[in-house]
Order: sequence, then structure tokens, then C-alpha cells
Amino acid sequence: MTGVKTCALPIYEPLSAIGTGMGEDVPAVRAATDKIKEHFGAIQILYGGSVSPRNISEYLMVTDGVLVGTASLDVQEFLDLIHKLLE
Repeated sequence: MTGVKTCALPIYEPLSAIGTGMGEDVPAVRAATDKIKEHFGAIQILYGGSVSPRNISEYLMVTDGVLVGTASLDVQEFLDLIHKLLE
């Protein structure tokens, strides 16, 4: 498409963490994103899969960002997540 600017951000989201409330272990997320970056070079990788106020800080230490799914459906939980980011 001529004249259309596109942007794509790859997201690592293991099936076991989608909507389960059980996010992937942080070391496993680091290993997966490191392997992806080794293969594709210096790209940004997001993590998705049961991101919550309890674990967002840990995921942000090993990824370039997060995709918030189920936690965004509850306004208070989403606000708590944003407050956690601003700490």
C-alpha cells in the first residue's frame, strides 16, 4: 500500500498464559524473547498473557513492553496496573 505507514510489534504470548491468570515464568519469557531477538536482530518484543498489577514490573524488566488483555476488562484492575507503572 503506497503512502500507508505500517507498524508491527511482535508479541510473545504463550498459550498457557492466555486468559488463565497464570502468567509465564519470567525466566522463560526472557529466554523466549532473547531467542526471538537472536533470530531477528534488534527488534522490540512485547509480552502478553495474564499481565496484571502483580507481575507487570517483572515482565517489563525482561521485555520491551506488555499487552494487557483480561486485566483491561476490569476498570479498577486496569487503573491499579497503571498506578503500578507510575510507581
